[in-house]
Amino acid sequence: MIELLHELLTNTLTSPFHLPINPLYEFIAFFLIGAVAFRIAWNSVGRLHVRGQAGSDLHWTIRIIAYIVLWAIICGLIQSYYYFSANWELGFTLVGGIVGAIILPTIAISAMRTIKKLKVNHHA
Repeated sequence: MIELLHELLTNTLTSPFHLPINPLYEFIAFFLIGAVAFRIAWNSVGRLHVRGQAGSDLHWTIRIIAYIVLWAIICGLIQSYYYFSANWELGFTLVGGIVGAIILPTIAISAMRTIKKLKVNHHA
């Protein structure tokens, strides 16, 4: 059990995000995520006016949750960037599909409204 914990700690310290980037940048990102999580927890507990041990417990709970959520978002963004950099055709296809999914219904709704206005004006 101790060996597993030691391995987990060593892996986290040597490559926290397990990303193909400079480890210094990973530690800077860790620091920034920690600072943002601290600020979120500090402001949340301050707005709630919770003091004492309950405030400390709430602060650490919010801070850990914020840290995990921010870490997951940052990891996802970095991994997505590297994935789509290596597979730019897929990225181009996805962006085109999203743009098409937005534009097509917009055109259809505009056409239906125009047809409805023409029918209303024609009967008047």
